[in-house]
Amino acid sequence: MHCDVLISTPLRLWLAIRKRKMDLSRVEFLVLDESDKLFELGLLKQIDFVVKACSNPSIVRSLFSATLPDFVEDLARTIMHDAVRVIVGRKNTASELVKQKLVFAGSEEGKLIALRQSFAESLNPPVLIFVQSKERAKELYGELAFDNIRANVIHSDLSQIQAKHGF
Repeated sequence: MHCDVLISTPLRLWLAIRKRKMDLSRVEFLVLDESDKLFELGLLKQIDFVVKACSNPSIVRSLFSATLPDFVEDLARTIMHDAVRVIVGRKNTASELVKQKLVFAGSEEGKLIALRQSFAESLNPPVLIFVQSKERAKELYGELAFDNIRANVIHSDLSQIQAKHGF
C-alpha cells in the first residue's frame, strides 16, 4: 500500500504491520492525535510497535492533545527524543477566552432540548458541535434542520466536496 497520508487507529495499524501488509520505514511524519486518550486506553504496546516500525532516521514525531496529564506525558517521553512541549495557555487549565457552561441533560433528548434552549437564549453562530459518532452527527443535523437552524454536517461517509458544501 502506498499513500501520502495514512490515518489509522494504533490497533488497526499494528495488525497491518504484523501481517506484513504495511511498511512504515519511509514515514517522515508520525502524528498521534488525541494522544492523551491513546495512552489512557492502554494502547502503549501497539503505539510502541508502530513507532518502532517507523524506522526512518529523520522522522518527526508529534503528539497532540488538548489535555496532557503528567502520567501520560511520562509515557509519551518513552517514545519521544529531544521532545519540545508547547502549551497554549496555562498547563492543565481551561482557556479563559473560552466560555464554558455545564448543563446536565440526562439523555440524548435532554441534550437536544438544552441545545435548542441555548440557541433560543444566547448561543449565536458560528457554533461547532462535536458528537460521538457519524450516526449521531446525521441525527443531530436532521434535528437542527427540522428546527430551521442552518447547520452542516461533516463525517466520514461524505466526500471532501460534499462536506465542504453541506450535503
